[in-house]
Amino acid sequence: MKWHLDFNIPQFPFEIHYQDKIFAIGSCFAENLSQWLEERHFNVLSNPSGVLFNPMSILSTLNACVHFPKYTNGKFIFFDKQDNCYKSFLHQLDIFTQDKQTLFNHIYQIEEKAHHFLQTTQYLFITFGSAFVYEHKEYQIIVANCHKQPSQLFELKLLSVDEIVNAYSTFIQKFRQFNPNVKIVFSVSPVKYLAYGLINNTMSKSTLILAVHRLCKEFSDVYYFPAYEWIVDDLRDYRFYKEDMAHPNEMAIRYVMKKFSDTMLSEHSKLLVQKMEIVLQAMQHKLRFKESESTKTFAKNLLKQCEEIEQHFQGIELKKEKAYFLSLLQD
Repeated sequence: MKWHLDFNIPQFPFEIHYQDKIFAIGSCFAENLSQWLEERHFNVLSNPSGVLFNPMSILSTLNACVHFPKYTNGKFIFFDKQDNCYKSFLHQLDIFTQDKQTLFNHIYQIEEKAHHFLQTTQYLFITFGSAFVYEHKEYQIIVANCHKQPSQLFELKLLSVDEIVNAYSTFIQKFRQFNPNVKIVFSVSPVKYLAYGLINNTMSKSTLILAVHRLCKEFSDVYYFPAYEWIVDDLRDYRFYKEDMAHPNEMAIRYVMKKFSDTMLSEHSKLLVQKMEIVLQAMQHKLRFKESESTKTFAKNLLKQCEEIEQHFQGIELKKEKAYFLSLLQD
């Protein structure tokens, strides 16, 4: 008896190597992907402005990083009296400081780092989360976060397919001049935005999916990774969601990451993932008797495995992992 729909796609017409540069930006899949890659020592940079949900805020960050320092300015920095700090309407909650110039300098630095990374990245992963946006009425900008400011300052809007396609068509054409060797991979987050209601959530996701497929049809080297379909249509069961019934759980995330590995990674990179899985699982293993000989043997074997990975995969350094297993030998 089958309990879910098998949804398989052929391998993509390229292979990602662990030494390739990967820039990930946007919502759910971009964040999960970057964390998964970082843990396995791939060369990745993600979300310099924090997690972003709507296509226009993602585009604003990309333009700021690509055209750095032209787009870097402090116009949208404001003082939040409730939290007693400076924030930016173009950035997420974790980017704030007590001093306005310090925040501007911080934004400048993260955009500079992203600029240099984007210049030579081989892959740009963009994940759309919602087609709903909040526009600041006075500034006439779409904000990345309302920062709990009074609701009357903003207007809620649903982007159209044409708005997204036109904006990203312009961006892709210019970005290809900035980095002609990049491959762009779009995805749509399977996270349900229940605050807007189920019908509005469906309208939002449909808008995003239609826009992405038009962009894939318009441009070569622009692809769609179906993270949304693998969760919503393939697994299609709330046991694969967290208790909020909106976010995919760890089991679902692992499932999609396996699909990513199967369809996008080179064989050498898959081997790295396979070997790193053993190390990562060992680090999560609960040790009841840390002073026992069996624990010492366990740590020595994993240290040896870390060293073998470093020897087999050029440029990989497992400093954190080796430090953990060494600590077990010192107890």
